[in-house]
Amino acid sequence: MPLQYGTKRKIPPTKVLAGRGVLAYVDDVAIMVTDVDKWTDADVIQLLEESAKLGNKITAPAAVTHFFGETLGGAASQRKMIVEWMSTNNVEPTPRTTTMTDSALMRAALLAYSWLTKTEIKAFASKDLTEACNWATRDLETRSEDVKAAVEGCYRLLGKAV
Repeated sequence: MPLQYGTKRKIPPTKVLAGRGVLAYVDDVAIMVTDVDKWTDADVIQLLEESAKLGNKITAPAAVTHFFGETLGGAASQRKMIVEWMSTNNVEPTPRTTTMTDSALMRAALLAYSWLTKTEIKAFASKDLTEACNWATRDLETRSEDVKAAVEGCYRLLGKAV
């Protein structure tokens, strides 16, 4: 079965992980906001499955993520598990990822990671949400303002004031 990539979707912020996460889709952008203190392997698989179901296993060209608490895939074993799950389930990784974090160290680490892996990953501080959405949606038909509104809706569902 060929991999599918990109589609126009309008899925409003939807709670997942028993309320510890929220997913949304705005045209070509997937949004994931989580508040998980410590990711278990079961949590990782559950999020992957809920995300794949909501998004119809079709990869968005861009994503905006914000991990309150621990970052998804922080452990090497979980990163391996994610890669294996995606391969087994014929899900392609998102080619452009915007990560929101107020940790200057994490932003620097993600910049270095993107250079090393030649992937399109960029981290922004929470106060720079508008700029982050502009970066994520550049050269896409998706409106940056719509993505920002959806991210803010995800924050509200999680009870996060950003």
